[in-house]
Amino acid sequence: MSAHPWPDTPSRLEQHGSRLIRCFSQRPANLGAMLQAALQARASHTALIDGQEALSWQALNRLSLAAAGHLHSLGVQAGDRVALLMGNSAGFVLATHAVLQLGAVLVPISTREAAPGVDFILNQCGATAVITDSQWAHLLPTARKDGAALLTWLLPTDLHSLESLSPLPEVAQPHEDDAAVILYTSGTTGQPKGAVLTHLNLIHSVLHYQHGLGLHAQDRALLAVPGSHVTGLVAIILAMAGVGGCVVVLREFKAAACVQQVVAHRVSYSLMVPAMYALCLREPDLAQADLSAWRWAGFGGAPMPPSTIEGLSQHCPGLRLFNAYGGLLVFSAISDGTQS
Repeated sequence: MSAHPWPDTPSRLEQHGSRLIRCFSQRPANLGAMLQAALQARASHTALIDGQEALSWQALNRLSLAAAGHLHSLGVQAGDRVALLMGNSAGFVLATHAVLQLGAVLVPISTREAAPGVDFILNQCGATAVITDSQWAHLLPTARKDGAALLTWLLPTDLHSLESLSPLPEVAQPHEDDAAVILYTSGTTGQPKGAVLTHLNLIHSVLHYQHGLGLHAQDRALLAVPGSHVTGLVAIILAMAGVGGCVVVLREFKAAACVQQVVAHRVSYSLMVPAMYALCLREPDLAQADLSAWRWAGFGGAPMPPSTIEGLSQHCPGLRLFNAYGGLLVFSAISDGTQS
């Protein structure tokens, strides 16, 4: 790729801390402002689909502000670390928006973590609160090791019950160099390490997906990988907020359910590991499935086998693959089964 893949996109050099960085000239001031922009532009359009649950941007904003208001009433302040221990669900997406609009720092924790790992992360980041549900609450300690209280909020299953809560009166306006999210590594070579991502970091990641792929408000993105991972959180949830698109939640990856969701909800964009695509290709009903809306399929974490590329080419001749591993967008036109 060239050094400037989008020559018509205005950019400029800016000083952020000790670094001189090339930045998009036009960008939201922070993630809360980005979410509010989606609301203003797409209020009545679908923002989130989870099974039979569908929320418009207006409804998602209203419920997330109610959740943020409740956290604030319990003492959570802007800048506090708020952990999120939930699987893929409408609640996970809503809680993400709530924490960001409160101006707190989101700390997603993988549901694959055992109790000792959860305990380490909560103490290491200095979490003030945890949002979870009844499925994962048993993994949580009652307090931090330094004796500080740890607020635990079980998000209700019926998200519409949040309507009874007083909403956050005003969306926080953190500086773009403030921390927005802390993502923890898997800890395969020691204890997990927290990577601090600022509003500036995440907004630029979203803009790279938007400009690199041409994502737009009519796109529907499949959340098939964990929302607690950078791929699910940034490339799917936040990327759709950036363009006012729609997140289609897959609570648990099963190839048949994945194909069904792509067909039923006209999914146009996905980002999964190669093995997931390979499993979808083995589905017996794939040949009859209408996959015509599916135009972008990202992959990472492992090499994409040529056989998988060829299979996708046969079933989805209009689909384009891209390698997103390590933040690179390497595009592949697969209509002829080749990569570039």
